[in-house]
Amino acid sequence: MADLKLKLVDYEGSVDYFGIPVAVPLSAKFIATDSDGDVYYYNDEPFMEDDGSWDSEDYFKFMGLKIQMDDVDWKETLMEIKP
Repeated sequence: MADLKLKLVDYEGSVDYFGIPVAVPLSAKFIATDSDGDVYYYNDEPFMEDDGSWDSEDYFKFMGLKIQMDDVDWKETLMEIKP
């Protein structure tokens, strides 16, 4: 079997999200974590919902990451991704 090499497409690499390296697509402008610990990226600035989640008028996507939320206020997790 040949050595298989894969490469991420349309990703600018790793962003330091409060100490966790996270790969994000070029279109991502913000990262935030809901109160349940699920991490999402957003193409526009998200807003807080009353149910403990972030929402957006534009595209957003679950990143497959779950953060332990002990002693973390989800409302403080919004981070803008600087170009």
